[in-house]
Amino acid sequence: MMMIYSELYSAKVNIRCRIAVATETRERLRPGSARSELFRGTCFGPWLDVRSTSIDLSLVHLILQHEYTPTPVVNQDALFFHVGQESRFGPQEFCLITGLRFGPHQLWRQHRMHVGPDTTFRGRVFGHVQARVKVSDPKNVFDSSLDQLSDLDAVRLCLLMLLEVGFMGCQSSYLVDLDSWNTFPRGSYVWKVVYRQLHNALPKRSARCAFSTLNYSLEGFIWSFKVMQFYMDLRGFPIL
Repeated sequence: MMMIYSELYSAKVNIRCRIAVATETRERLRPGSARSELFRGTCFGPWLDVRSTSIDLSLVHLILQHEYTPTPVVNQDALFFHVGQESRFGPQEFCLITGLRFGPHQLWRQHRMHVGPDTTFRGRVFGHVQARVKVSDPKNVFDSSLDQLSDLDAVRLCLLMLLEVGFMGCQSSYLVDLDSWNTFPRGSYVWKVVYRQLHNALPKRSARCAFSTLNYSLEGFIWSFKVMQFYMDLRGFPIL
C-alpha cells in the first residue's frame, strides 16, 4: 500500500555511519606520504577523495515514507520508492555508488581459513586491550597514537575505522589482513545491513511509539542512500 502525502509525518532520525572519517583519514595519513599511497592501493583507496559526507536526515525519513512493494514482487533484495515515479535501490545501484566488491561469502571463508587470523596485528596495535576489541579501541588508537604505528599497521587501522565507523556505524570486532581484505566481498556484506535497516524501516519502528514522536537510528552505509536521493533530485522528482 502506498502512503500519500497527507499521511507524511516528521521524526527524529539518527544515522550512525560517519563517512567523514574518510576525510579525517586522508589528513591523518598525510597526502603524498608512503602510508597514504599504501592506503590508496587498497579496495578503499578511492574513499580518501570523497567530498560530500553529510546526510540529510529529514530527506532520508521522507523518502522512507514512500517505500512500497511492487506487484508482482520482481526482486526481494531491492528497495522500491514512489516519489513522483518509481525509484529502485538495490545491490546494483549500491555497487555503482560505492564500488564495493560483491560475491559469494563462502568462497572467501574457505580462502581465509588458509590465510589464518592476523593475530600479530591485534597484538601490536591492541595488545593493551584484554577483552574483545570494540570500535572504541580503534578510535582511541586512531586519535592518540596513529603516528606511532608502522605504515602497514596504520593503514590496517584506518581500513578498520573506515569500515566500522564510516560504513557500518556499529560496534564490531575485526582483525585486518590486507591481502584478504581486498578480496572479501564487502559489498555483499554491507548491502545486507543497509537493506535490513531500510526495508520497512518506519512500520517496524512506528508501531512501538504510536503516541509519541518517532525517534529512530539507522546503522549501515546510509550515505549511499543519500547519494541515490541526490540522483532522484537531479531527475526532478518532487521530493521536497
